This record gives sequence, structure tokens and C-alpha cells, in this order.
Amino acid sequence: MDLLSVFIQGLTLGLAYLAPIGMQSLFVINSALAPISNRLGGKINARALT
Repeated sequence: MDLLSVFIQGLTLGLAYLAPIGMQSLFVINSALAPISNRLGGKINARALT
């Protein structure tokens, strides 16, 4: 095995290990922010967030 194939294997294993954790975090953050954005309704716009 050459070094590049070992690197690519490690990269794909690392991505497969970390991707579900990131998706779970996004789900939790979205679940926490959804009630706030529903209560505020149309008061939030792109300019207010930046």
C-alpha cells in the first residue's frame, strides 16, 4: 500500500465516524431554535441576523 491510499482510507473512516455526530448536533441546535423562531414569526429577517 502506498501512502496516498492509506491517507484516503483514514480520511473516509474519519468522515464516517464524525459525520453522524455533526448531523446530530445540527438536529439538536435546530430543535432548540425552532420554538424561538416560531414565536417571533416574521420579525426575524436576514439583516437582523447579520
